[in-house]
Amino acid sequence: MKKLVIFFILTLSVSVCFAKGQRDSFEFGYTYHHTINTQNNLDIELKTGLLPIAMNMAGITMYTDFFGMGSYANIAFPLGYTITADGYTESENKLSSNLIFSVDGFTGPVFMLFNNDKFCLPVSIGIHYYLIMVLEGIGYSFGLSANITGEYHINEQLYAYARFQFSYGFLGSQTMIISPCIGIAVKIQRSAD
Repeated sequence: MKKLVIFFILTLSVSVCFAKGQRDSFEFGYTYHHTINTQNNLDIELKTGLLPIAMNMAGITMYTDFFGMGSYANIAFPLGYTITADGYTESENKLSSNLIFSVDGFTGPVFMLFNNDKFCLPVSIGIHYYLIMVLEGIGYSFGLSANITGEYHINEQLYAYARFQFSYGFLGSQTMIISPCIGIAVKIQRSAD
């Protein structure tokens, strides 16, 4: 468990490692995290949908007004799941299932589509990872992810954000994740080295 926590802290800090002294932002928020995991077994398509509450975190460094790097992560605590197979759907709550939590995130470039004193519209794309922990072990997938964020700047250091993130994992299990989220962020200005 310690290694998992350290891994995700380091992942969120990737953008800071590349920084030569521009603007770093650290975000924390709440997300509705809808996950669909698809498996094909014996010609039956099995879809598992997780409906959790989740925390959203990000670390972003902007090198210029238009380009930067970001690392994003969601830590989800499933409330339950639904399984659909061959037209039949079954639902379980967390108390009767073996779900513990899941983590997904991605790292990649950030492009600023619009930017003024009060409102910004960054878009990010990158390599996505997904881990789900159950009592029997850990499942995973890797793939691609993208998000678009609307930022409302309260002052130079503080802003609120709303983000829509879409992720698709195709290595490991086939996983699709949709994550709308809201949160608050702190921006730190650093002088160039």
